[in-house]
Amino acid sequence: VAFVLMVPLIIIAEKRQRMKGVVITGALIIAAALLLMGAASSLWHWIVLLLLYFWGFNLMEASLPSWLSKIAPAGAKGSAMGIYSSMQFLGAFFGGSIGGWVLSHYGAPILFVGLGALVVLWALLMSQTNAPRHLVSVRLPGHRHLDNSALASLEALPGVAEALYLPAEDAVYLKVSADEFSREDALTLIESTGEKHGSQC
Repeated sequence: VAFVLMVPLIIIAEKRQRMKGVVITGALIIAAALLLMGAASSLWHWIVLLLLYFWGFNLMEASLPSWLSKIAPAGAKGSAMGIYSSMQFLGAFFGGSIGGWVLSHYGAPILFVGLGALVVLWALLMSQTNAPRHLVSVRLPGHRHLDNSALASLEALPGVAEALYLPAEDAVYLKVSADEFSREDALTLIESTGEKHGSQC
């Protein structure tokens, strides 16, 4: 049920470019569920609150990697996602360890309220960040001849936010707005640069 509830908000985040609002909404849903868990006393309380919690959790699980992929530098998406995954595992370890210690010393209500307060703080911090531009990564062949002026020409194309040439891969990585970017124009520019360099040899 939480997964089904998540889908409309993910569509809003991606199609209507409301990623930041959806992420903060997910955080506040999680915070509300955790704070109310501190006072839950019946089975139905827990059923409703766990549904609420996993609604927010699923939103985060789907939205944060997408946000990261949009802001990661061209050519560094894999590294960024690797760091993100490592932080997730570290968070699970330290969160579980510290949470267990708080539970054993102070009880479940304090644990849930404390976690809820931390999520509210995190949501406030996120509200101060810039919303991510809705960019996608594109990889093009480099033909071993791209210089800084060629990269500047690529970045001047409509929809291109960033261009990076990696000689070791002989590839160009671009961060682009899918609605504005023309792959054909970029390839034509790269090929014309190659012809220019070839005529000078």
